[in-house]
Amino acid sequence: MRNILDKAKILVIDDFSDFRLSIKAMLTQLGAQHVDQASNGRDGIKLCEQNSYNIILCDYNLGEGQDGQQVLEELHQRNLLKAGALFIMVTAETSAAKVISAIEYQPDAYLTKPFTREQIARRLQRLLYKNAALHKIYQALHKNLTEEALAYCDEIAEEFPKVRYACLRIKSEILEKSEEYEQALKVFQKVIDEQPLLWAVIGIGRIYFKTAEQKKSLEHFQLAKKQFEGQVSILDWIAKCQNSLGEQSKAEKTIKEALKISPKSVTRQTSMGEVAESLSHFDIAQKAYGKAIVEGQHSCLIKPSHFSHYFDNTTELIQQRQGTAQMRLLSEVETQSKKMENLFQKQPSALALNQASLARLFHAGGNKEKTIRYLNRLNKTLEKPGCELEQNDFHYIENILKPISEEKEFAQYTKNATNSLGLEPSEKVSEDDKTSAAHQQAVSINNEGMTLVKQKKPLEAIAKFREAIAIFPENVSYLLNAAQVILENAILSSDSNLIAEAQHYIASSSSLPEQDNRHEKYQRLKDLLPDE
Repeated sequence: MRNILDKAKILVIDDFSDFRLSIKAMLTQLGAQHVDQASNGRDGIKLCEQNSYNIILCDYNLGEGQDGQQVLEELHQRNLLKAGALFIMVTAETSAAKVISAIEYQPDAYLTKPFTREQIARRLQRLLYKNAALHKIYQALHKNLTEEALAYCDEIAEEFPKVRYACLRIKSEILEKSEEYEQALKVFQKVIDEQPLLWAVIGIGRIYFKTAEQKKSLEHFQLAKKQFEGQVSILDWIAKCQNSLGEQSKAEKTIKEALKISPKSVTRQTSMGEVAESLSHFDIAQKAYGKAIVEGQHSCLIKPSHFSHYFDNTTELIQQRQGTAQMRLLSEVETQSKKMENLFQKQPSALALNQASLARLFHAGGNKEKTIRYLNRLNKTLEKPGCELEQNDFHYIENILKPISEEKEFAQYTKNATNSLGLEPSEKVSEDDKTSAAHQQAVSINNEGMTLVKQKKPLEAIAKFREAIAIFPENVSYLLNAAQVILENAILSSDSNLIAEAQHYIASSSSLPEQDNRHEKYQRLKDLLPDE
């Protein structure tokens, strides 16, 4: 092991300097030469952006900011963990919810404080033996050599029986990612025929779901629930199947069961919010989105839509409550609105979405002063050059403003916003208004392009997006819309000139912050680009 650690890049993340130094000393005594340290999750992730680590030891409780679970999920979301990298969760936590929540994101090992040098040595030895055996597979995956990686899975499984199931798991993941669902299903079934490993059981149900066999998937997971009692990932899949089959009431009940076991999941709380909202259970939905915001305030999983859904469900409750109950809700809203503005202060489109939602909320609550306050904030936000709305957000704000603008006392406050959105034509355009007029023109042209996409007229749509880009060359929404039309169309994506054009649009969008609600779209389109 000394020879392996000698070459390994190791990162220790812990908010207590004494403990970091203690772990570093243990690792150094075991032969490690390269050990970096970080005192919090944000610094740890920055180091992962700059270095490719072989081993990461991260404390679960990191004080203020991200916890270990959120560090792990962000590393996965951003693909900052290379194939074969080891993530070891270190904790003194005894809370079941916290422990289960951390395990859901699959660290390679779980160490409980305090531990000795001998204990960490034994744990690392087992993990490093496994990694050494799987090294050829990881190398092939790193080079995107899928067929070679699959061949190594078979070869190594036969040569090293102790890592056979690890090889089969990697093989199934490769096949599933390549959409070779029938072959992946065979691997999962082969494993289960030998022993019912959880990952293989879930894999079978997941394949059924992906191949549009939701009913079969549901039946499979319901049987698995009896076999793996209290396993939240199975409950999550049961709820997902129920929801897709139109059984929202059953899905809501299933998610409640999962949340009792593990409530610290942003994804699970969001699912509860979505299902409850579809059933008009606004109280449950509002609480679920509120909990998602609390758990996700330092997580890469939190989105502007979490806040807008929270505010929208609160709007429904405001109209049902009076007196103290209503005042309590409004007080909570003020707290959440401050969080939202702090979190998305550099994202005008996210601010606009939620400022519109807040204007509607206070309008519904009969608070004229705060309705006007958020309409004024919305006006200022929409005038910012960086405020680039996606089509759905555009219509969302439009639908909020129209009924409010019909009331005389608010008409003057909604006029600027509706003009900025291009909902009303301006009678005159002065020299000072030329930028605003150009913005409205670009918005209108972009909307025409979106309509043409829906009408399945990709060439005409690209032409419109090019017009919008000519007006505002740095508008990320227009750039991504144009790239999307090219890359998601089988015929257009075979044209080398159009691919080069799409590459230019994606490259021009590379400075998009990761917290921006368009970053997921950017990353997805970037992944569709052919290898150079």
